[in-house]
This record gives sequence, C-alpha cells and structure tokens, in this order.
Amino acid sequence: MRAKGLTRGAGEDLICIGVECYKMAFLVITGATLISCAVSLVLAIRTREFYKGDIYKKFREQSDSIDHDEETMVSKESITSTPKIDR
Repeated sequence: MRAKGLTRGAGEDLICIGVECYKMAFLVITGATLISCAVSLVLAIRTREFYKGDIYKKFREQSDSIDHDEETMVSKESITSTPKIDR
C-alpha cells in the first residue's frame, strides 16, 4: 500500500476495485479444477476395462447358488419328512 501511496487508518476497510482483487482466488480455483479434471480422466481410463465387463456376474452367481441351495433343502425336507398321524 505504501508503494501506491495509500494509507490505512485504524478501523477502515480495505477497498479493492478491479481484476487484481480476485486474480489470486481465480487462479487457485482454476488450478484445483484442472487437477481434479486430470485425476478424473486418469481414473476413468484406468477403470474403463472393468466397467466394460460384466460387473454383476459375481452377484448373479451367488444369487443362483443360494437359490439352488434353497431348492435342494426344500426337496430334501419333503423327501425325509414323514407326516405325523394323530390317533
């Protein structure tokens, strides 16, 4: 401020007019955005092959085996169980 010939008294607000006020904030936000974009692109490229495949295959196989196990248990119970007759 001294270089510009400005002085600031106690309790006075700083006044900023023009592009220079927001230049640093703009550059920081721009840098963060560019870095985020680069990271996003790298992750998209690295995971592209994974998402091209059948990502739900494992879960379908588990579901099928659970269904098969339940059917097997039901059929075994119906074969081995004998009805009780009350006299």
